[in-house]
Amino acid sequence: MDDLSEDPAEDFKEMIAYTDKADAIDDMEMLFAELKDVTKQILGPCPKVLSQWYKDHKRVRKEQAATAWARRKEEKAAAREFNAGVAAMQQ
Repeated sequence: MDDLSEDPAEDFKEMIAYTDKADAIDDMEMLFAELKDVTKQILGPCPKVLSQWYKDHKRVRKEQAATAWARRKEEKAAAREFNAGVAAMQQ
């Protein structure tokens, strides 16, 4: 999308073609979810000698996931604000 055309309608149609490809992404998300389940089955239960280590590891991973989620939420809000500004300029 480096080269925008003079016609915003054509640009919009081109972007819709990209979003249509999101269906394949949805399918891949489903496959990755299945892969996570298979990985857990293969891994099996945690050995007792690693119980505390595993508990700490899960806590850290949960904190990292929360931080990443918060960052994505902020980025989405910034994008919405930016898009609203662009839309206002186009009116």
